[in-house]
Amino acid sequence: MSSDSEARKQVDLAGGLGADNAGILAAVGRLGRERKVRVYLVGGLVRDLHLDVGSVDLDISVAGDGIAFARRLALTLKAEIVEYRRFLTATLTLPGGLRLDVATARSESYERAGALPQVKPSSIEDDMRRRDFTINAMALSLDPDSFGELYDPFGGLKDISARLVRVLHDRSFIDDPTRVLRAQRFASRLAFELEPHTAELIRAAVESRVFAFVSGDRLREELFLGFWEPDPAAFLRGLDSFGALAPLIPGAVLDARLPGLLEAVSLLNSLVEKGAEWDPALVSLLILLRGAGEADVRQAAATLKLEGRWTGFLKAVSELPGLAARIESAAGPGEMHKILSGLPLESRLAAIVLCDREQQREMAVNCLRLGRRMRPELSGDDLIEMGFAPGPALGRILEELLKRKLDGELSGRAAEEDYVRRHFRVPGGEAVS
Repeated sequence: MSSDSEARKQVDLAGGLGADNAGILAAVGRLGRERKVRVYLVGGLVRDLHLDVGSVDLDISVAGDGIAFARRLALTLKAEIVEYRRFLTATLTLPGGLRLDVATARSESYERAGALPQVKPSSIEDDMRRRDFTINAMALSLDPDSFGELYDPFGGLKDISARLVRVLHDRSFIDDPTRVLRAQRFASRLAFELEPHTAELIRAAVESRVFAFVSGDRLREELFLGFWEPDPAAFLRGLDSFGALAPLIPGAVLDARLPGLLEAVSLLNSLVEKGAEWDPALVSLLILLRGAGEADVRQAAATLKLEGRWTGFLKAVSELPGLAARIESAAGPGEMHKILSGLPLESRLAAIVLCDREQQREMAVNCLRLGRRMRPELSGDDLIEMGFAPGPALGRILEELLKRKLDGELSGRAAEEDYVRRHFRVPGGEAVS
């Protein structure tokens, strides 16, 4: 437990979050007073306020019926509400788009290792006790009489000062093995050390093969979050130092090139148009597995449940070296487009990152950006009107037109029609190049 002086520490919410956000929290506190329940600001934001890190995730804990409180709060703030009854939580979306998560202060129990928790209403202290690490187990009172007062029952503020990630209890990594990955994420992001006993608990959990009790979906989600950290290579090396990386990604290559490669992945992700059809984190995973054998890749795909839209994962890893070599030798934008077309975007981006020639990388990125937007002036319907029969040949003609357009050889509809007439014919109603 922290001392009384630490527990009464006051935080300037207006200074840390801005007047508008502090005003919203003050309204939450006033409603709590009206409803006769204690309400607190909780979660990573409390930690980040002490670290002077700019993030605004408003998580509210209610020492009472959180869903009933959230319904009333939604009326007060004119917000939309979505309820999650199983977890005693609700999410409010305010008119300006700000999200506010409201939860019943609760305790948790686990039926078995790695299972999702069973929750029931409880005190704010129990709500803090169920958190993963002391630095995340702090709360700020929103009551008008104690607005911004710190509640720190497990010494989170001391660990922030000491730059330590400390677990709250000895079974934490057994109850929820994904906390092993979260510990490393916080350590790498904040440049903190793992507290010695916490490090011992991680080693013991990994040695007991706790990841086997967690679904591949949860492992993949937590691992992929690590790829978005400011220094993903530090996150991965931290996992590896405890033997926690091999069970998840056997065959992972942690060499001197990795930090630069992952930095390039982050840059490419920011340059290429986002879309629902691809997952940027998978690019990092492909880079990490660039030297792995088929058995290791197959095991990683099974552990992380890479199926469905990720079914080409195994093939993508094996094709990376050859694809990178072809990118390095492409003679121009049109040829580069042809090399890259037809492949999952993750594969294309990973191969571009592995290409050693900067000029070729730039050409490939430009082709990706243009190729996702640029189209020939002619369409398949236009080709049919010119006498070509429907079928795969139309796609080949359009691809050739796009290649020539990217190379600057064709400009405008008339030029494309002339090219088609000179280089393709329609014997028997079928296009032949």
